Amino acid sequence: MLVRTWMSTDPITIVPSASMKEAAQLMSQSEIRHLPVVEKDRLVGIVTLNDIRRASPSPATTFSVGEVNYLVDQIQVRDIMTPDPVTVSPETTVEDAALLGYRHRFGCLPVIEGGRLVGIITQQDLFDIIMSILQGGEGDRRITIEDMPPRLGTIRSIIDILDAHKTRFSSIITFPQRQSEHYTFLIRVAGNGTDAIVADLQEAGYPVTHVS
Repeated sequence: MLVRTWMSTDPITIVPSASMKEAAQLMSQSEIRHLPVVEKDRLVGIVTLNDIRRASPSPATTFSVGEVNYLVDQIQVRDIMTPDPVTVSPETTVEDAALLGYRHRFGCLPVIEGGRLVGIITQQDLFDIIMSILQGGEGDRRITIEDMPPRLGTIRSIIDILDAHKTRFSSIITFPQRQSEHYTFLIRVAGNGTDAIVADLQEAGYPVTHVS
């Protein structure tokens, strides 16, 4: 899967000379938490809701309301943004984008193509992708196989068993178990007739631990 399939296109942006107050209002009105900062069609930074919260005066301040408003109005987006943010391209894989965001704790990644900002992909977008993969189709059943050692031909063997039962499957997901060289398999199949499939999987040496 590529970023271009899941990114939000035409993202809302702001200029570096805008006030922090304007940025906060724009985020509130648009119900977003990140704003790419663009100057002369070039991405120069990113400002987040957390940036605004950190730069805002404490409720315990001794300044008057008028003084606080004046100080806030003097803060520009350029003063609080993260300059030259890490970006991805539309052709970046979703897996690489997710890994980049996870390693660096990024809440979003601007998407650049030909030097122009063409989109943005956020943690929520990546979460939606994961959910779409794990949920499968409507009415699907999930078969979980755990503690599988790494070996060639496992997926092919599982598919052969599903084919023998003329069973449609929407996904087969594998991932390594923590502190182990073994793997967990999540198989999404259509319909309720899973008993015979599970029996054949177990007979073939696949430890089915859960069906839901």
